[in-house]
Amino acid sequence: AGNPNENYARELLELHTMGADNGYTQGDIEELARCFTGWTVCKVDPADVGNPFAPCLPPSSPIGVWNFRFDPTTHDYGPKVLFPGTPYTLVIPARPPGSQSGIEDGFEVLAHLATLPQTAEFVSRKLIQKFVSDEVPLALLADCLATWFATNGDIRSVMATILLSPEFLGPTYRWNKLKTPIEDLVSMVRAFGGTTNLSSLSDWLFILEQPPFHSFTPDGYPELGADQLSTLRILELAKFGTRFSNNAIDPNFDILGVLNAAGIDLADAGAVVDTLLGTIYPGNVHPVDRQLAIDFMLTNDFGNPQPLVPGIADYSLRVEKLAVFLLLYPQGRKQ
Repeated sequence: AGNPNENYARELLELHTMGADNGYTQGDIEELARCFTGWTVCKVDPADVGNPFAPCLPPSSPIGVWNFRFDPTTHDYGPKVLFPGTPYTLVIPARPPGSQSGIEDGFEVLAHLATLPQTAEFVSRKLIQKFVSDEVPLALLADCLATWFATNGDIRSVMATILLSPEFLGPTYRWNKLKTPIEDLVSMVRAFGGTTNLSSLSDWLFILEQPPFHSFTPDGYPELGADQLSTLRILELAKFGTRFSNNAIDPNFDILGVLNAAGIDLADAGAVVDTLLGTIYPGNVHPVDRQLAIDFMLTNDFGNPQPLVPGIADYSLRVEKLAVFLLLYPQGRKQ
């Protein structure tokens, strides 16, 4: 009280509900910050997890568990008015000083923000951009808004609207979302049944500039496609694919095992290529892509013809190189 933190209020409105500069003022941010005074965290006894009024343990407590806590001694109990002069004005009454009821200020704001059309559109757009297309289909957005208001902002229902929509299930928007770095690395590993552990992937995510939980800004890492492409990123993905395919990252990676399990003629370049393409890009391979892979498989590093001879060391190396070659196709960057 008397010195509220405006950062949380600003981030709540700008990043998680209404969107930037969309129907609120600096005065609204200041009032909202007052609502969240007293909201904090501390370590509590494990039996008290979930109780915002539980007594705190010392931060160094070996048994304590971090928990949301409301501190009545630091809350501003005066009345607050948010969005005055608008159809969505919220009046929060004064509450008995020092009482636990002060926690309700923050809860009332959250419940109110969830009902606003700005929030419904902002969050729905974000979800559509995440799962369908950077350019939001207006018909799907309208369906999401209808679901939002029919269910009082139930996110599960909004997600169901997206995932069952023709925009998500149909071909129009398929293969048009670019992967984030973590999606790129994980998809490379999963394509061939790898078991790379998280710490190994984390090292590469630092190189790709999106390590988990290290975003310097509160809006997190970008999701839009234009932000995922750079020369450095493509080069580092190529390095990752190369090291992954030759077992430097994942000792359990076995590209020959994938081919043997398919029961194909290992001397047939077309069969080898079709097996790997079907594993990585089911339903998204152009005949030109296929032929490029076959030509790559039937030539050496100098571009000279070289037949496939299963069972020799050179064969394994060439299959590993083919796997990297295919993983780095343009469609490999797409979700």
